[in-house]
Amino acid sequence: MIHVVLFRVSSMDLALPLADVVEILPCPILQPLPGMAPAVGGVFRLEGSACLALRTDRLLGLPERPPGLYSPLLRLRRAEEPCALIVDEVLDVAAAPVSPPFLAHRSLEGVVTGQVEWAGRGWHLLDAGRLVHLGEGAAPALWVAGRSAEAGEGARA
Repeated sequence: MIHVVLFRVSSMDLALPLADVVEILPCPILQPLPGMAPAVGGVFRLEGSACLALRTDRLLGLPERPPGLYSPLLRLRRAEEPCALIVDEVLDVAAAPVSPPFLAHRSLEGVVTGQVEWAGRGWHLLDAGRLVHLGEGAAPALWVAGRSAEAGEGARA
């Protein structure tokens, strides 16, 4: 059994280990950055730092559903720059058994590591580190820009 956050993106049932999620946030106003890659929804301020919001639908190559006023964010636990995933809805936090991926050959950009069973359905268990790596690969300049904006704002204070 593993504790997971169960959520949906583009009508797909997905899960992340609870240990990889710091918190679930309401969607703030996201600020675009010049030259922003399609996988990046924008940047917002969180506890005095720039936080990158990644479009989970675009990272995974799923049908797009633009974020709305009630789109939650899953803030990921990372040692480096803060980032969050934009998802369509969060359904629950639960303990669920894990099994190998149901469709190993269709691993959603290589981030599916297993499947959890909940509410009579299988949910794709994702690897948060691989998701973040996809985001960094899609927009490495934005990670640098986020750090630069953070440093510049700190210098003005």
